[in-house]
Amino acid sequence: MLHAALSLALLLSAPPEPKRTGHPDVGKDDSPDACVTCHTEATPEVVKQWEAGAHGLALVKCFVCHGTVGTDFTLAPGTQRCGACHPAEFAYVAPARRGEPKPKACFDCHSPHTLGADGKRNPHLAR
Repeated sequence: MLHAALSLALLLSAPPEPKRTGHPDVGKDDSPDACVTCHTEATPEVVKQWEAGAHGLALVKCFVCHGTVGTDFTLAPGTQRCGACHPAEFAYVAPARRGEPKPKACFDCHSPHTLGADGKRNPHLAR
């Protein structure tokens, strides 16, 4: 009985499991093409969307937007990451213009992997 009570006390006083950050472990393959290799099987629709989209056609690798498989990985990149490569578009959309509400993120208008605007007018050209 004492042994069980001591075990329970140690279990309850143990520090919580560390919060998992970054991408799940991918083993030793951290090459730029590893994302597509794995996701072709894991999420084939996402890969098809990316391949047909502007970034896929320009051969922009997944880590450019999502980060590496380390602690800088993000499942849903924010507008700041888009602005790093697209400063003119970011500068135009970020502030509210002509009383229009500004988008919360690039993905308010653009599909995440095809990057299409789904028939919406292009505000980046309307200066």
